[in-house]
Amino acid sequence: MATVSTGHRQTLIAVVSAVLALLFQGAGLSDSPLVLGLAIALFGIPHGAVDHHMMGISGGRRNADLLRYIGALGLVLSVWWFAPNIMLVLFLLNSAWHFGDCDVPNVGRLHTIRALMYGLAVLILMVDPRDPSVKSIIEELLRQPLSLSTFTALDSWRNVAAVIVIILPSMIVHPGIRYRLIRSAIIVALAFSVNSLLAFTWYFTFVHAYTSMNDLRHHLGGRVLWSWGELIRAALPLSLVSYAGIGLAALLLPNTSMMVALFVALSALTLPHSVLFHRVYKVRY
Repeated sequence: MATVSTGHRQTLIAVVSAVLALLFQGAGLSDSPLVLGLAIALFGIPHGAVDHHMMGISGGRRNADLLRYIGALGLVLSVWWFAPNIMLVLFLLNSAWHFGDCDVPNVGRLHTIRALMYGLAVLILMVDPRDPSVKSIIEELLRQPLSLSTFTALDSWRNVAAVIVIILPSMIVHPGIRYRLIRSAIIVALAFSVNSLLAFTWYFTFVHAYTSMNDLRHHLGGRVLWSWGELIRAALPLSLVSYAGIGLAALLLPNTSMMVALFVALSALTLPHSVLFHRVYKVRY
């Protein structure tokens, strides 16, 4: 595996993209489903479209990984259909674990706890159910109205989450930790500066997906770093399949918005994707 840089380029991209997010907010595009949906589709989905390259090399292990992957997709879609409340909780927990697994260096025995705490804190900051655009997506996912009285104490929890996002990385000794601290500060600042859906889109695309794809360049290339062109070409076929699946879902379910179809697709991909990516993060440091 090629040596992974300490993270100055990822930090620069986080800064520049955060400024762009603020400009989007100022231009009144912060809650545009078309703009945000395209950003998630074009920048977010491809980072999971090279999962097949992370499966086992040998025939038996590769086939087992493929069967588990397809089975996980079917399981998630089934639970969304029959028990959306349960699936929403599982989706958020799995996303929190995956985000933390990516953002928190895998150092020491407490990695699982640190990763889950960090990821949950990021989601509490980014996904504010009181935001009208987020509320409408959650209500469509659950197929029922959302009672905002449940979230009356959310501001206090968001303040706690902000502290966790800032403090937790500082507790880990790692050469690139100063860059992660800068990115954590940007995450907190932007979460309190723009609306929730824009903040989540920014984090998912320009922090999580970009960092993950950069790690993949090192992991998949072995001793020779993959170029971004090689990575994009590798991700293109399954990205197109994902887009076609989302479009088909929108056609077969005409009462489902494109954003909801997109989030259901993301939830289905995240479960097997996070398992495969954990293999990368275990050997990254």
